[in-house]
Parts: sequence; C-alpha cells; structure tokens
Amino acid sequence: MLQTSSILAHMNFTKEKGSTPQAHIIKASEYFQKMHPEDVERMQQIHKNLASGKLQHAKEEFRIITEVEERKFTDWLETNAVVDQYDEQGNPISLVGSLLLITERKRQEKALVTAREKALESERLKSAFLANMSHEIRTPLNAIIGFSSLLTTTEDEHEREEFISIIENNNQLLLQLISDILDLSK
Repeated sequence: MLQTSSILAHMNFTKEKGSTPQAHIIKASEYFQKMHPEDVERMQQIHKNLASGKLQHAKEEFRIITEVEERKFTDWLETNAVVDQYDEQGNPISLVGSLLLITERKRQEKALVTAREKALESERLKSAFLANMSHEIRTPLNAIIGFSSLLTTTEDEHEREEFISIIENNNQLLLQLISDILDLSK
C-alpha cells in the first residue's frame, strides 16, 4: 500500500487557482473535500484502486470547488495518475500524476453539444415543416388535376361550370399557399 496520503500540487496549478504560485503539499483528505460531491465517491474508489494495486494507471475528469474572495467556483480537472514505485512484494508505494485544468474545454464541449442539439431540432422542425407544406400543396394540386381531367370527359355544361369553379378555387388556394411560403422565407 502507499506509504503516504499526501499530494504535491505543482506551482502552476495553484497559481491558476488564485493561490500564491508555489508548490503545496495537500493531504488526500483535503483533496477530496474540495471535490464536487457528485465526483468524490468515484474518485476515492479510483485512488483506492491505485493504492491497492488493482489499477496501475487512471485518467479521469472531475470537478473541484474553489473559493476565491468568498466566491465559489466549480472547475473541471483532468487527472492522469500512474503507480511509479512498488515494494518488494509488488505493492504500490508511490503514485505520480498530473492535474490539468480543463474548465474551458468542458465549456466548449457543452457549447458544441448545445449547438448540435439546436441544429438537430432545427432540422427536425424543417423536416416537419416541409412534410406539412408538401401535404398542403398536394391537396389543391390534386383537386386541380383531378377536376381538370374530369372537365375533359364531361359534356354536361352545369358540371363543367362546377368543375371550373372548383379548379379556380383550388388555383387561388395554391397561389395563396405559395405566396405564404415565399413570405416565410424572407
């Protein structure tokens, strides 16, 4: 098992977090206390598996809560840890690793996911709109085609006038629909 429960934080990390740029020795318990509550159990299990030798390497992302001038911030970190020393029995005695601040990357990933969701929703709405417009256009068009065909086969003058009236009404409906669609596209 590991002989220590301390973590050395490099000066660049502490500087990014608003502390004086210097190397800090952090107790593992403090390290876990600063983690977001939803990440603590998972990260403790990973640390335990590394310390017991069940894992030789771990790369994980987690959130940490920092406080600067009484304001709390949640940052994302990526840790990459590996067992670098073993005792004679093959038990881990030392870990070496890195912490990388990835908050901006996580923001960008979230923005990409949001943009993708909006694009998919836009595509869905466009498809629904086109399907609806297709139906709306076909309705008067079918009437125009159908009654035009009937018009060529009927001899009754009253029926011909009725068919012409239906064709004219559907022409007007189709013209209005196309005009509305063109207005929407402006």
